Amino acid sequence: MLGKPLSLGTNGKAHTGIRSIFHQALPDPWQQADGLGSYVDGFLAEHANLGILHIGDDLPRFMVKILHQLVFQLTVSEDEVTASRGYIKGLPLASFPTFISKYLLRFKTGPILKHRKRLIQKYQVSPNWSAYAETGKSYNLTSHEIANGLFDMIHIAGTAGTSALMGSVIGLLCLNDTLRNDVIQEINTVWNCSGPPTGDTLKQATLLHNVVLETARLYPPVRFVSQLAKESGEVQIGKTKCPFQKGTRLLGSVFTANRA
Repeated sequence: MLGKPLSLGTNGKAHTGIRSIFHQALPDPWQQADGLGSYVDGFLAEHANLGILHIGDDLPRFMVKILHQLVFQLTVSEDEVTASRGYIKGLPLASFPTFISKYLLRFKTGPILKHRKRLIQKYQVSPNWSAYAETGKSYNLTSHEIANGLFDMIHIAGTAGTSALMGSVIGLLCLNDTLRNDVIQEINTVWNCSGPPTGDTLKQATLLHNVVLETARLYPPVRFVSQLAKESGEVQIGKTKCPFQKGTRLLGSVFTANRA
């Protein structure tokens, strides 16, 4: 459905190249904490005025906005944000065979692909595009590969992954009064709230940092990875051997592996 494998599915020089562009596109949070903090302040102030913040709906919308601004210096409209949310929700459709996703489910995948194409065209006229194109050129990446890789990064890892992780962190703190109070006390100790936190402030918030990392281990944003078997074979679970045929979808549980 996507026309290209996700960036995590690339190998060799292409993989190295797209990762180099990711590092180029994303700011170092320690160095640019104040700028990132200003974005967050604006987001929270907007929702404070509305009197409501829905973690599942509003946090992903915010991530779409902030990442397009950070990576491309682009402002996306509310309609574009809504379409991006639809793209993310429709990601499971990409796991179907091409014939099914492209033709039988065209009424669902068609709008998603049109939105993707429109945004990718927008990326290539953004102020930051020439720098990414120059980096990609040194790795023999085409404009299509660069734009699609950045689209995937923003929507899948950046928005779906980050908002899911932050939602889990907030949920965990809501359920654990002692931990929440300790985190609040740490924040009040290292940050005077007179402005956005600096990189040094974030480095001092060691408990908060560890809470995020431990939540990512226990409740990883990516719970499963899957792959279609290219050959038949078998796996052994305990003393039982389980055969599978070529074309079988094999699932690996990141959630379980991180708890082993």
